[in-house]
Amino acid sequence: MKDLGLLKYFLGIEVLRSERGIFINQRKYILDLLAEVGMVDCRPADTPMIQNHGLQIVEGATLTDRGRYQRLVGKLIYLSHTRPDIAYAVGVVSQFMHSPQEDHWEAALRIVRYLKGTAEHGVLFEKHGHLEISGFTDADWAGNLNDRKSTTGYFTLVGGNLVTWRSKKQKVVALSSAETEFRGIKSGLTEILWLRKLMTELDLYVPKPCRLFCDNKAAISISENPWALFSLLHPTNPNSRFHALIQSPFPEIAAGGFPVKEAGLSGVKGKGRDKSGYSLFLKDVDFLVTP
Repeated sequence: MKDLGLLKYFLGIEVLRSERGIFINQRKYILDLLAEVGMVDCRPADTPMIQNHGLQIVEGATLTDRGRYQRLVGKLIYLSHTRPDIAYAVGVVSQFMHSPQEDHWEAALRIVRYLKGTAEHGVLFEKHGHLEISGFTDADWAGNLNDRKSTTGYFTLVGGNLVTWRSKKQKVVALSSAETEFRGIKSGLTEILWLRKLMTELDLYVPKPCRLFCDNKAAISISENPWALFSLLHPTNPNSRFHALIQSPFPEIAAGGFPVKEAGLSGVKGKGRDKSGYSLFLKDVDFLVTP
């Protein structure tokens, strides 16, 4: 067996080390993608998706090449492993893999144009002197125009470093914005509990309570009053996932542990933002940077 030294490049992911910390990105992968789709000289976009995009399947609209679309979206999904800022946009365009239309193809190309101007961006892991776990959740309400389902987004940090993120359409139609946001809290809580258990198995002690941030006061109030939960339950939904929030094995998370947070951070995960919103996001966070 031969020691190849410190990891520098693996499956399209570049790893850079410095006194500040460890930085990972996929710059070369992005440049190869631009060359593949013939957009090396394209004009960069300010955001990965326009605000209030309204993408949906329109009956009678012009179809695009499905194989080409699926290959592009598949590469964008892989890019989202180091780019949390495109997670929502990629999640939207991936919903049309079975029957992509021209509008969907243009939306996917806009993500590529956004990557052209931010190819150097990546995730930075620094030493902050603690191992506190925190999470941010957000959701839109009935944002999908085809089935009126909502989208949940969250990301979690360990020791001040981004470790997991996700943007996913909810499985059922929410009856209110409070229910939508509460489902987002459930997803964020599940992720935090998994991280807490993983760190325990690795003998990493977390002295302080985990924190989960949400920007919806109604959802926060419901999380503090379990009896109000039953007014939110969808008649066709099983209740087990909601009871998991009430009966969390870590009471410091579930019992009123959701302070209100401005939507600058969490808002990027659950819905689209305009240029100023993305500028605020990139300014507020210190884990999505350039080397």
